[in-house]
Amino acid sequence: MKTKRDFIKEYNLSNAVPLDPSLKVLPAEGFALAIEDFINERFRGIAKARARVASYSGVLVSAEYIALFFKMLLAEIYGRCFLNISLSNDNDNLTILIEPDSPLPIDDSQMRSIIKAARNGGMKIYFEDDKIRLTLTFSDAAIRRVYAISVIDGRNIMLAKLSEIFFCGEEYDS
Repeated sequence: MKTKRDFIKEYNLSNAVPLDPSLKVLPAEGFALAIEDFINERFRGIAKARARVASYSGVLVSAEYIALFFKMLLAEIYGRCFLNISLSNDNDNLTILIEPDSPLPIDDSQMRSIIKAARNGGMKIYFEDDKIRLTLTFSDAAIRRVYAISVIDGRNIMLAKLSEIFFCGEEYDS
């Protein structure tokens, strides 16, 4: 059976933490596409992401803390269950729904750290049965400022932060 240490070594996870906790506007569609691409390319077999976001709105996020949230979640589960991650939107929110194929094997202290990273990333987090629902609210301020960043730029910014937090630095502390 694979251990957490085996998982960290196999995926080369680093101990990088956010250096810039500030919230910045990213286009919702680019943000969602980055998460979909990153999860599907780097973590195939333990998670699958699907983005169905069609919005010209922006979300106010700390990309580094959102990357930390996903790194911590994947590291704590270390392949013991499969995660289906769907990203979608309605008129007011971008929603990330994480559905494990079995109950999440995470203790309370680990979950509190994961929740803190999600909140620091700008997300609201809810637990529904065995699912995790995260929401990012579209804001008028973000909508007015997002014109400067295209969907492709937003995707590239988020992908860079995911790669930085997941893979730059020394090995992840387990």
